[in-house]
Amino acid sequence: MSVAKYLKTMKIIQKHILDFLENEEIDINYFFNLKDIFEKYKISNNKHIFKSLLHLIAKISNNHHRGLYFISKIEQILLFFKVSIKNYFSNSEIFNIFKSNKRILLFLFDEKIIIIDEYIIKRFITKKYIQKKYVEYFHPEIKSLIKEEWLSKHLCQYPKLYNNIAKELPDNFYAKRKTGESDNLVLEMIRNDSIEQFITYIEKNSYSVTSEIKPSIYETNNFLLKYDSYKLIEYAAFFGSNQIFNYLR
Repeated sequence: MSVAKYLKTMKIIQKHILDFLENEEIDINYFFNLKDIFEKYKISNNKHIFKSLLHLIAKISNNHHRGLYFISKIEQILLFFKVSIKNYFSNSEIFNIFKSNKRILLFLFDEKIIIIDEYIIKRFITKKYIQKKYVEYFHPEIKSLIKEEWLSKHLCQYPKLYNNIAKELPDNFYAKRKTGESDNLVLEMIRNDSIEQFITYIEKNSYSVTSEIKPSIYETNNFLLKYDSYKLIEYAAFFGSNQIFNYLR
């Protein structure tokens, strides 16, 4: 395939993926249209194009605004290609394509598209991933596979992190990490742009609107995970919460 044809194909595929994701309703016809495009261009028959598609999905998952059904639609696409993904790529290759998105990795682990192994866990305990709280997020998977002695040896330079892993899981841990957003009540109000509820809460609790928030272990937005903390107005801008943004401004 020529470079021009390849670029044209990927542009068409991207357009149809975005059409599917940006439709705010669950409409099966949108997915059938997307499947028709995948089949028309025989995506899973060409490893190079197929890998480009997976990287495209990873990029969209990291950077696109998340609507109500955004994650479930991404999962729907990945399920469609489940067999092909496992046939074409090794465990580590799949991980490296989606490593920047905790929420998608969780889905891939749950569906056994990726098996969490020592290679992956060793990546999780490097500085980059520790900063983004991968260890806490994948706490159950790590604990079930790795002995206590191994953890204490490899996390000895991170005593606070090791102590967190040793603790019992927080309430509603599994539900919260599937949501993939911070469980902070104020941030939830910001995401929903619930201006009246937000104002009532901060006035009643004398909550400082200049507060800086540290990322939750449940946070999976890659952009937000780049920062050690962020202000409420920055969070409102990121989620396009216009009413609360204007109030904070």
